[in-house]
Amino acid sequence: MSELEKAEDRLRKYSAPFADDSVETARSKVMARTIHAEAKFDHSRGFEYSRLYAAAAALIIILSLPFGIYFLGNTNIEAREISVTHTFPDGSETILAQGSSISYNSILWNFTRSTEMIGEAFFIVQSGDQFTVETSFGDVNVLGTKFSVWENDDALVVQCQEGKVDVAGEILLADDYIILSADNSQQGKWLNKQPFISKNKSDLSFENTPIHIVIESLEDKFGIDINFTSEGVYRFSGSLDPTDLDVSLDILTKPFGLKISSDKGVVVILEP
Repeated sequence: MSELEKAEDRLRKYSAPFADDSVETARSKVMARTIHAEAKFDHSRGFEYSRLYAAAAALIIILSLPFGIYFLGNTNIEAREISVTHTFPDGSETILAQGSSISYNSILWNFTRSTEMIGEAFFIVQSGDQFTVETSFGDVNVLGTKFSVWENDDALVVQCQEGKVDVAGEILLADDYIILSADNSQQGKWLNKQPFISKNKSDLSFENTPIHIVIESLEDKFGIDINFTSEGVYRFSGSLDPTDLDVSLDILTKPFGLKISSDKGVVVILEP
């Protein structure tokens, strides 16, 4: 039975509770009250829907916030043809060698000073919270210092020029270096205090560069394998011949008295 039929049934059984005894008048007033009640109900239901939409929108914003921070703040710097100098949001600086790159989030930088690095770079870090360089061999952590980092799939070389550096739990002070590899690690002090950042694959020019880095550049340039295991750290300054492997090997090894041999197509460099 509809609301209208219920109202008519009540009107037939009782006298209309209005000053005007007209049934039509009573009916119109009852209908008016019914419509008013329905209007109030619809308004309340619309308010509930509005609250649901607002809650859903807020949830979407909260869930999408991390993605927004990542994509808007993600910063990638690459040194493709020449070395590149880059300044971080806190004023710290890095010099990237050719073929190297860094990646960090500029929005989150003031909360966590952390950057991923591939290749070779020299860092000048402003004092403040911990500064972390993430490499495939592990993290390099500092507070405020100058240091060089070089890494590839086989080794990680870190040289501390000023301050203090933590590399895999090993603390480096000024002039200390560490070489980490899958086979072993070496530590010592540089005789020359200049940073070794200088690799240039296009012309094979180096200055105060660990010989391991020079050897890898030769491997990349000529597509060969070179084996060299040493007790100490050799650093090379000079230019090699990018068109002649034999000449380059002579230039590299003779100043140190190193010997060259070959084993099944692999170049072997030996200490005297």
